[in-house]
Amino acid sequence: MASLTDTWLMRRIRVGDQTAAAELYRRYACQVRSLARTRSSSDLARLVDEEDITQSVFADFFFGARQGQYQVPAGTDIWRILLVIALNKIRAKGRFHHAARRDTRKTVGDKTIDDRVHVERAADRMARAYIQIAFEETIELLPPVHKQIVLLRMEGFEVAEISTKVECSKRSVERALHEFREIMEEVLRKDS
Repeated sequence: MASLTDTWLMRRIRVGDQTAAAELYRRYACQVRSLARTRSSSDLARLVDEEDITQSVFADFFFGARQGQYQVPAGTDIWRILLVIALNKIRAKGRFHHAARRDTRKTVGDKTIDDRVHVERAADRMARAYIQIAFEETIELLPPVHKQIVLLRMEGFEVAEISTKVECSKRSVERALHEFREIMEEVLRKDS
């Protein structure tokens, strides 16, 4: 069988010769498998086995060959046809697995980006909760006027408005806010 041409094998496959199909598979399966391995991205390779692609390529090829879809001129080989089918299969698998929620490019190790975002959001919530606790504990240590100044600033009042409300100079308000920022920075730095 090794001495038979691809053109002869193709004629035999068209009439349903399984021995010719097996010989053709033997000749080209390693090349198709190698192509599937080298042309699949690493994220796709984790999801799609090169042997699955190889089997799919040959299934399509044999179906098309029996239908008379492929012409192999004398002196040429079938590899070019199999190459095109294989590349199209790999691209199709890539499009399928990169579509919307299946997007393998979003996969990082065993966690998807959605999982990572969820973990990061949980960490952000914990950090905010910690800062809130530190803020509440620190503000309780302030003199009543400074506490009022900080709380008004947190509500969005400008320095001039706070100055009027607490009946002290703008400079005193700025100094109280500055001192509070320094205390908070020290508390957060100490605990980090």
